[in-house]
Parts: sequence; C-alpha cells; structure tokens
Amino acid sequence: LVPAPFAAQALRIEARDLLDRGQPQRALTTAQTALARSPLDPESPALLGLARLQTGDDRAAERAFVVAGKLGWRVPSVQAYW
Repeated sequence: LVPAPFAAQALRIEARDLLDRGQPQRALTTAQTALARSPLDPESPALLGLARLQTGDDRAAERAFVVAGKLGWRVPSVQAYW
C-alpha cells in the first residue's frame, strides 16, 4: 500500500531486510521487483547481486554488479564486491 513514487525504495528496504535476516530467496524476488520498478537506481541491481551471491549464483551476481557499477559506485556493496 505504498504510493507509487515510493514503492521501489520500499522494495529495496525490504530486500535489504530480508538479506539481513538470512532469507536470500525471498530477497531475490523482492530485488527483482525493485529492479523492474527502478532500473536506473544503482542500488536495485546491487541488491539483486547480493541476493544472487547469497543463493550461490556467482555468475548472475557478477552480471548484476557489472550493471550496478555502470550506474554508479556510490553503493557500498558495489564497492565491496569489486
């Protein structure tokens, strides 16, 4: 029930929370939705990369972090990955 302009940010917050709680599969789905709603925010593919790392999909995680890196290096997880 989040207004549309804030929905992508709410999804990113939820994905981070799910990752922190050790639920990478649920975080993966949430991160994919956040990326679909906000494809130009570098945190969206970064969260997708983190979720993919935690699910063991290293190749897909790298692809997500490549995209996140092209969008900007301000996201700490992108910096940490590279």
